[in-house]
Amino acid sequence: MGVCVKGLLSDWSSTCMCVRRPATCHDTYQPPVCDAARPQDAKVVDDTMRKYDTNRSGKLEQSQLALMLKDMNGGFDVTKEELAWVFYKADTCTGRRNYGVDHGEILYAIRIWKGYLENREYLDHMFEKYDTGRTGQLAFAELKVLLTDLTDPDEPPPSDKEVKQVRSSPES
Repeated sequence: MGVCVKGLLSDWSSTCMCVRRPATCHDTYQPPVCDAARPQDAKVVDDTMRKYDTNRSGKLEQSQLALMLKDMNGGFDVTKEELAWVFYKADTCTGRRNYGVDHGEILYAIRIWKGYLENREYLDHMFEKYDTGRTGQLAFAELKVLLTDLTDPDEPPPSDKEVKQVRSSPES
């Protein structure tokens, strides 16, 4: 069993510009704010929820989030892996999970999806580079090489334990 690295790379490249393992990014990494802090953000959230929360539950379910992501993707469907990744990351960005993307999480979903779309070509290239077995997933050894290459040269390479943690993360 492998791990889909597209979500992983998108998360690292768009939110951790120091290009180190997330655990070592504390010096430059600031996690995105999940809630609408500015008035213009509140309008975006309200407009988005009004358009996609068709059952007025106060949160976007996966099918509703899929429509939003599709619209942001130029009308092209998103893969089930892309949807699952954005849904999980947004749903847990506030530190709690409610199995929906609510008002306090919608901006985060938009930000990570835009970051992914802006980096998709690079991510596809990187995935092809490290998926040497051409299986569509990264085996343990392939993932370890990827993580080693992403590690700052002044830092030790990832341990097997860290690679196992990445492979077993809920969003993989």
